[in-house]
Amino acid sequence: MSKKPEEEFLPTLSSALKKIFPDAPEDVITRYEKQLANVKELDPVLVLTPNET
Repeated sequence: MSKKPEEEFLPTLSSALKKIFPDAPEDVITRYEKQLANVKELDPVLVLTPNET
């Protein structure tokens, strides 16, 4: 199955939340996902993270 071009660059909600809150337990990430599941249109955001070298 081929990905759409926007899927190549846009992370899933779960992976974005894990990137924003790297130390959050899985149940907190799941709670945020449930809260955002009913949003009809999400605004794009830019998340800057330091290099992980």
